[in-house]
Formats: sequence, structure tokens, C-alpha cells
Amino acid sequence: MNAFIDQLIEEIKLLPVKDTGRVQVIFPSRRACAIFKNKFKNHFDKPVFLPAVCSIEDFILSHSDFTLADDAVLMLELFAVYQSIYQSASFDEFYNWGKILLNDFDELDSNLVNHTRLFATFQNIADIENMFDLDDEQKKWMTEFWLSLFGQHGHDENDIRQQFKNNWQHLPYIYEQFRQRLLNRKLVYRGLAYRLIAEKVELHSLKLAYDHFVFAGLYALSKSEEKIVDQLLLMRKASVYWDTDDYYVKNVLHEAGEYIRSNPLITDNYKWNSNHFEQHEKQLTIYSAVQNIAQAKQTGLLIEELISNNKLNISETAIVLPDEQLLLPVLNSLPSSLTDINITMGYPVKQTALYSFLKSFLDLIQSAKLQKNHLLFSKFYFRQWLQHSFVKNYFEEKFEDFENAFENRFAGYVSIQTLLKDYNDVVFSIMANGKQQLLEKVKTVLQIFIDFNAQSLNKIETEAGKFFLKSILQLQLVTEPYHEELSADFEMALLRDAIKNLRIPFTGEPVKGLQIMGFLETRLLDFETLFILSVNEGFLPAQSARQSYIPYALRKAFGMQTSEHQDSISAYHFYRLLQRAGDVTLFYNAHAGKTGGGEPSRFIMQMDYELKSYSNIHIAHKNIQIPVVNYGAKDIVIEKKDDVAAALEKLKHNGEENGFAFSPTS
Repeated sequence: MNAFIDQLIEEIKLLPVKDTGRVQVIFPSRRACAIFKNKFKNHFDKPVFLPAVCSIEDFILSHSDFTLADDAVLMLELFAVYQSIYQSASFDEFYNWGKILLNDFDELDSNLVNHTRLFATFQNIADIENMFDLDDEQKKWMTEFWLSLFGQHGHDENDIRQQFKNNWQHLPYIYEQFRQRLLNRKLVYRGLAYRLIAEKVELHSLKLAYDHFVFAGLYALSKSEEKIVDQLLLMRKASVYWDTDDYYVKNVLHEAGEYIRSNPLITDNYKWNSNHFEQHEKQLTIYSAVQNIAQAKQTGLLIEELISNNKLNISETAIVLPDEQLLLPVLNSLPSSLTDINITMGYPVKQTALYSFLKSFLDLIQSAKLQKNHLLFSKFYFRQWLQHSFVKNYFEEKFEDFENAFENRFAGYVSIQTLLKDYNDVVFSIMANGKQQLLEKVKTVLQIFIDFNAQSLNKIETEAGKFFLKSILQLQLVTEPYHEELSADFEMALLRDAIKNLRIPFTGEPVKGLQIMGFLETRLLDFETLFILSVNEGFLPAQSARQSYIPYALRKAFGMQTSEHQDSISAYHFYRLLQRAGDVTLFYNAHAGKTGGGEPSRFIMQMDYELKSYSNIHIAHKNIQIPVVNYGAKDIVIEKKDDVAAALEKLKHNGEENGFAFSPTS
């Protein structure tokens, strides 16, 4: 198998540059960078300088004169602008709206959308044509949106429509003020950084640290990324290499090739388009599983069988997990003889006991209210917190007293003063001031429980504790300049957002042994043998959960991403991953339950329909058979001894005298 990265290194050797150390290679992910560095030396028989390597995001941000702002800072700055318009607005009214708007601003800037045009309002549809130079399709989508929003509704329009219109008219001002506040502090969000760099490149004012730039294996670039690459190409400072296949590029109906067919950077003879699907032998085995855990078990059994038959090159093998919850089941299912394993995906802290403890404590603190100089906490959330194993261990000797007190002394709320009087504990003392100094309070209580339960915590829980404490400390540092206007509820929301998506990284050798990774981490990597789990709708392609204030019609009109774009990106990464692989095993959960499953991915049905005519591709469908263990039924035997016979005879005699019959079924 000639992997894309190996092919790229051979091409770099042919570049008209004297020193490869003056070349920078830009990949879609940092994972590909690590593989490139490891492989580069194998292509030379004499010492050469390693090119600089980075991801596309790191490349762009490294040229920024501004600092990438923390999410908490962005929310606080946006809230300040929001309050300048809606003076009486509460945090609760703003927070969810603010998160959506931040994402929209980020996408707006990264795609170089003119915010004045996007957020414009019109008195009539004719104004659209007068103000903009639009093609027919853009005009259609713009007209559809404005008719739906500002059409002839009169006094019948509902409150939601009116609220949307009112907010929409303020968006140009909010965007401009928000952007200016950030720039005044030398801060940017990702999309704004991309826009500013694209503008600098166009003006030829960007200072370039290298002589030549190689953009490798990129897909679905934003407009700002396209602008940066295009300008470097015009300056003859860059080369671009794509990784595509005829199967999905030449089929105009195939979503995986949508971006390639419409990409303005791609010329007719671009490098490289291959024909792997038609020319190389492939075995595709598709397993239907009745439960998620069965996928993990079967993966372990297949790997064990291949190893025992000496049919597996472990360094050319990967397990891909679109569903991160299958990580531990897979690890527990792998054969014990397999020692070289590298996990590139982080372990989600939401699956740790420490996260559930922290979440229950935050729920408890948030329920606090002051009544007649008594600080009260919800009995429901207090009981929920006390039931956690960490809390039970901590209050072990007093736990029964708590249970009795809850039943007999407290109704809907628990008085912290009463608890503190009866049980003088440091944790209750910390809780006594309610939501005040929230971050410091949570950090202190978390440290107490981590220390107390240290002996029982496994390595993952211990690492989770370190990540939680680090996140809280980081949040304290970035919010310190705003401490006067920062409410407890705002702190609570920022803290919940900061911890819910944390990942614990695993240490390992990135270029050695079996690779276990998430789906997006496979970008630009090639493997001979693949095991892909959870190939279900909702995982492949992933369910689009993006919330946006910008309606679909306007997204279409301004060339911003829609759900169709997201699906085409997933399709490209899926088929690109398969195009060089020889042995691919796919699993899907056929059982519909609360955690998903039931419907195989559209990719499976697509391959069944489109690839069946390829003589070199062999597709097999199998069911995972879960063996039913028969332990055998034990005979129930009561030996008929003399005393048993006498008892039965007596029972028979008494029955006859009392008018009822004795039978084997009685």
C-alpha cells in the first residue's frame, strides 16, 4: 500500500528548493503531522532537514498578531454588548442565545461573509436586487427568507417572529461592537483570526517564515482558508496536493466528491486523483450486532484470530470509534497478548464518577436560596448528592443520621445552618455562603473529596481530577478582570461549559502498534486493515446538532455551511479512509434503543448498491451470533423413603375423610 503521506514525501523531494528545512507542510490535523515526521526519514539515505509541519489551524493562527480568546472571555464580552442594547436583560435570557451567536460570528468571519449584507433588512423584495449583485440561486434563497420573515403578516405575526425581527435588526451593531471590543484588547476568536490573516495575505503584508508551503490532503476549506491558499499559489509560494478517487469524484451524485467538483483551487490535472476503488482488491465485511457491546467483543475476537493465524500487520491496523462510549468496551475486549496499543482519542470525563459527583454538587449549589436569613438547599438535589459513592465514603459514620434527618426534619428544603450546627463539617462550612465565590468553593470541595477518596480512585479518575482542577483554575484566571460584573449564575454556566467536553489524553507511541482513534482523527491516514464500529445513522454521518441564528435560506444564499455540507464532509472522510484499505470490517447496531442504533448508516446501503458491480470488491454481510450457554436442567429428585411414603399415605387418608382428593397436581 502506497500511503498518501509516503507519496507526498516523494513529491517534496522533487520540489525546486535547496533546503527542505525551508519548507512548511500543512495538514488537516496534528495526527497526520506526527505520522509525516516519523516517515520522512525513511525516504532518505543521507541526512536532510525535516520540513516544518503543522495543522492548517496552527498555520493560520501562528501568523496572527492577536491572541485567541478563551470561550468564557468571549461570552463576557458579548454579554457586555448585549446589555448595552437590552439594559434589563438577565443572564438567563442571554446565555444560550449568546453561545449560538458566537458560533455564527465565527462562521461568518471564517467564510468572509459581509455582515452588513447578511444582517440587512429590506422594506420590500425589490431592494434585494437593487442592493446586491446576486446570481439567480442566491436571489431565490434571499427572497424566500425575507418573504417568510417580513412578508404580509400585519398584526397576526406571533411573538417569536417579532422577537426574531427585533433581534435581527440589532445584529450589525452587536457584531461591530463585539469585534471592536476584542480588537481593542488584542483578542480574537478563531473565525476573526482567519479573516484578518486572509486580508493580510491579499494585501501581501503577511510575513512568511518559509520559502515554500505544501498544503496536503485538505478538504472543505472555509472561504478564508481558500483565500490564503490561493494567494500563496499566485505568489508561487505554495503547492497543493489533494487525495481523491474517481469513484466519488466522477459520480456527480456522490456527496463525497461535492467539494472537489466545486473547489475553485482545483484544476483539471490536479494532484492526486486515483482509482483505488476500481483497481485494488478489497474485502468489506459488514456485521450486524444486537447491542453495542457485541461490536466490541467481536472486534476483539477477530483481531485475536488474525494474530493467531499470523494474518495481521498490527502497525497497519486501526480501530475507528465514531461512538466514543465504546472505547472502554473495546479495550477490555482486545486479546491480552496485544501490548502495543496507541489511543489517539481522549477519554471523555463525562463518563467518570468524578464528573457525576461534580455535576451533582453544582446542581445542589445552584438550588440554594435565602429565606428568613436561612440558606436553604433543595432536598431533592441534596439527597442526590449524598447518594454518590464519594459522598457516602466521606460521611460514612454520619450517613444514617443524615438519612433520618432528611426523613423526619426537612420537608422540601434543607437548612445548611441546621446541618452545620448538628454536624460541624468543613464541607458544610464551605457551602454556608451559598453561590458566593463559586469557583473557589467548587475547587476547594473537589480537592477535599479527591484527597479523601485518593486510595480508591483509578488512574482515569485521578487524571480527571487534575483536569477538573486545572479547568477551574484557568476559568478563575480568565474571568478575574470581570469579577465585579460576573454573577454567580454566569459563573455556574461558564463552569459547566468548561468541564463537560473535557477529554483525558492517553499516552502512547503514535506510530507503533494498533491504533484506536475517533473518526475525524483518521483524516489523511491510511491503513491496510480497518475495524469501524457504530456505522449507524447518527454516528456516520454524525447527527447535525448545530444551532444557528442564521436561517437555512440565508446560509444557502451566502455560501455558508448547511447540514448537506456536513454530510458531504463525513462522506468524503469515510470513503477516503476506505480507498487504500484492503480488509475492512464494519459494524452497526441493529437494535434500536435509547442510546441509538437500529438503522445502518446510509454509507452501508450506498456501498451495497454502488460497489456490487466492482469485481475486485467483495462485500459480505454477517450477523454476530451470541452463543447461548446451556448449563443443563438439574433433575429435582425427592427420594421416596419410608417416612415420605407414610406422610403421603396419611395425607391421602385425611383427604378422603374430609372430602377432597389427593392427586399429583394438587
